[in-house]
Amino acid sequence: MKADDRDREEVRRERLVARPQFRPQRPFKPLPTHTPVTPPPKVHISIPLDGLSLQQDWAWCKKCQGLFYGPNVSSSRCPVGGTHTPPPESQSGNYSLPYNAAPDPSRQSGWRWCNKCQGLFYGPGATSSLCPAGSTHAPPAESGSWDYCLLHNVPPDSSRQSDWRWCNKCQGLFYGRHVEPSRCMAGGTHAPAAASGSGDYSLLARPFDPRVTTPPPPPPPRVLPSSRDLNDSVALRFDPVTHPYIFSENAGTQGGAEIERIVLPYPPDNPNRRLHSYFRDQTKPNRFYFLPDSFKLARTRTAPFVPAMMIRPVQGENPDKKDHIEIFAELRPDLDGARLLAAKAALRAHIPVSSATTNNEPELESLIAHAKVELGVLRSGLVQTVETDSVVDLGNGFSIHEYVAQKDFQQIFAALKATRDVPLFRGQVVVSTDLSAPDLIPVIIRFADMEGEVFQYEEQTDSATGTVRVVLRNATESPFGIEALPVWLRRAGVQVQGRIDGLDLSTPVVLQPNASIDITIHPSQPLPGEGTIDAIFDISQVHGLPDNEKIYDYIVDESVLPAGSRTITVEGVSTAFAEGKPPDERVTLIGLEFQNNVTVTLDASNLKKQVSVPTSLYEQLFPSTPPKTTPYWYRQTILYESGRRSADTEWRQESSAFLWVPAGDT
Repeated sequence: MKADDRDREEVRRERLVARPQFRPQRPFKPLPTHTPVTPPPKVHISIPLDGLSLQQDWAWCKKCQGLFYGPNVSSSRCPVGGTHTPPPESQSGNYSLPYNAAPDPSRQSGWRWCNKCQGLFYGPGATSSLCPAGSTHAPPAESGSWDYCLLHNVPPDSSRQSDWRWCNKCQGLFYGRHVEPSRCMAGGTHAPAAASGSGDYSLLARPFDPRVTTPPPPPPPRVLPSSRDLNDSVALRFDPVTHPYIFSENAGTQGGAEIERIVLPYPPDNPNRRLHSYFRDQTKPNRFYFLPDSFKLARTRTAPFVPAMMIRPVQGENPDKKDHIEIFAELRPDLDGARLLAAKAALRAHIPVSSATTNNEPELESLIAHAKVELGVLRSGLVQTVETDSVVDLGNGFSIHEYVAQKDFQQIFAALKATRDVPLFRGQVVVSTDLSAPDLIPVIIRFADMEGEVFQYEEQTDSATGTVRVVLRNATESPFGIEALPVWLRRAGVQVQGRIDGLDLSTPVVLQPNASIDITIHPSQPLPGEGTIDAIFDISQVHGLPDNEKIYDYIVDESVLPAGSRTITVEGVSTAFAEGKPPDERVTLIGLEFQNNVTVTLDASNLKKQVSVPTSLYEQLFPSTPPKTTPYWYRQTILYESGRRSADTEWRQESSAFLWVPAGDT
């Protein structure tokens, strides 16, 4: 039978099994030792013990119960907020972790250090992890982490502390005896061992010795004395944003600065123009800091590029949120390259003529300052604007974590797929710089307007012609329309505009999921040097045409979310109960058990009953004509006059509104 001829519900359930998800839960099992890599910075290495190389100074955080690298506490991030608890305050032991060791049945390798939050997490679960600094923990290719190996399920020893556990929600390691006061980035407490299936990990421990562990030096000052008439000094830290077609080669310096706000409209002559703030660094007059145009729902960083969102039920560890769902979403800054190019030209006039700088070309960098998120969310069934507890990084984004009553799910999903302006899941980031009024950046959480990669690329440079052949594949879950596709070519530090052959955009082109286009890009002028030429695309005019049904399959586990119900009629076949039949064939009682824990019994005097069975939430959100009926499952037990009993061991499936029993052979 062809897939097109099968019941759509059956096909969709098969697709659910195979789907990739945003931060899926994965089974936990020991894996082989990974390739050794560079250790984290500022390490303190003790002498080898029993042939093992150890790294000491790992510490316990009394706020979240997790393990983190103690010397970097000032740059750590805790799920409770702020940094992890410093060892002198928590009275933590000084834990030593083996690293880059040979495989051994008593040790599990693959544990990694995250350079964003300083915590220890299980590396094979990096894509499903949750980091207090935002998004997932840093993979070893990014952090340079060693391959740590932890003793597990070993006999007690006075030199070791047991009962450290893996949390399958965030992938971190925490002290298992303190589950109740623990805090997980996935919400609630860390998962107890009974729920996660974690092994019993043991860590080598001794007291912290202040003569051995030297505190890290204080960070460089980020506030300069101000000659301006401000209420407070402006404490800011600035990071560069890598947009090579906009920013100069030497952009990226960090440090403190006195700043001056400059406001420019964009588009300049448009009646609907918006005012954008730029901040001039008075210590380097040609350096300007900018803010994002907006924050939008992100796509995942690996293909398929689907919404970076997960919707799941609240587990038993949080009884206050019974009958609620948790919504996790990652948001990233959206930048209009044309707006920044226009700003770069306009800001030349704001570089002081008397400036001592020899470079009068504006340098643009991303501003990072204190910011908070105000978002329209559901509270008691009503949309209210609240301040979330998100930690905002203006250059990289932030995540949100919201609880919503299960009964309100349809309203939530309707807002996510809305194309018109509705207040739910819209808001703003409020940026405070102590320069008069704060700056407001829109926050948009919609499937139709997401931020992130949509293409997978295959590039090949033709050295003879200086052109680049590129195959672009739609690596998302939905079609998208291409209205324009500006491109630049770059080699040897030089970047020029590119011209595309093989793509006619006189009318928008719609590219279906997994479909590809094959194009050739010509440079507007020859590029210097030899070797590979990089193509840089501006996808701001590539607009998603969301397939809400497929998106639903990626982000929602329907089996545990609220469902409706319908009534079916269960009726016993009268001849099965008829007198005169042999005792071993005459039915006296039929018991039915449905998958929603509803049970009914039928006998000769009571042959018909009404039963409520679940209907699919998917079916409610995406009605079809003719309507699809969600299958239900049941098991039957039959008692005969002779005393013989026949019971199903497997569930039976049916979708009809009428169920006659006994059904088939048991």
